[in-house]
Amino acid sequence: MSFQAMTWAIKKELPCHQKMVLLMLANYADAQGKSYPSMGVLSKNCGLSMSQTRKSVVELEKLKFLRRYKRIRSYGQTSNTFTLSLVKGDDALP
Repeated sequence: MSFQAMTWAIKKELPCHQKMVLLMLANYADAQGKSYPSMGVLSKNCGLSMSQTRKSVVELEKLKFLRRYKRIRSYGQTSNTFTLSLVKGDDALP
């Protein structure tokens, strides 16, 4: 878990669902701001439906708080990689 990422996410003024998803992604983030939870895990941990979780991720992408990359394995797609935009304005992290 990245405490810097959690602190960064807490400071964001967002609607409840979006903030919960951002906080959970920050909870899973490594030192580079990357996290890999599946949408099912993210949904369950946030206490949201799958559709609300997906919608929140899309909105967070539009707001440029994160980027989502598909991870493809030889057997098909696995969980996405989420990269948090930890450097944004006055909230730049070391």
